[in-house]
Amino acid sequence: MIDLPAAPKGPTVYVVSETPGDPGFRSLIASGITALGAGPCDIADIVIGPDPSPADRAAILQFLQDEYNARGAFIFGHATEFFHERADGYDSRDEACRRLGEVGVIVRAPGEMRATAPRLAAATACS
Repeated sequence: MIDLPAAPKGPTVYVVSETPGDPGFRSLIASGITALGAGPCDIADIVIGPDPSPADRAAILQFLQDEYNARGAFIFGHATEFFHERADGYDSRDEACRRLGEVGVIVRAPGEMRATAPRLAAATACS
């Protein structure tokens, strides 16, 4: 069973991972938030450990959907499980999700939960 954070007081993006993120990693997340157009947001961890259950993943999606200030999440370590077991938890999944079989980012807008997999675009981007 995971411990979900308290309701966020302001716009917040979550990092869902096995362990809390290190400070150097926060700058990468902040860049991702800007790239997604999420605006200024706090960043908070949701630690799920090495073996989260389907119920844990469902609880995270429900939390993201229910909390007004939750803007979404970056998924690290369990992206395939969030794709396969919780497909019904999203209003839409992009083509990259289907191709990779993973959910890397969850973007929440009022009334909508979108799943994306930005790693495909990053891996195939030409400089």
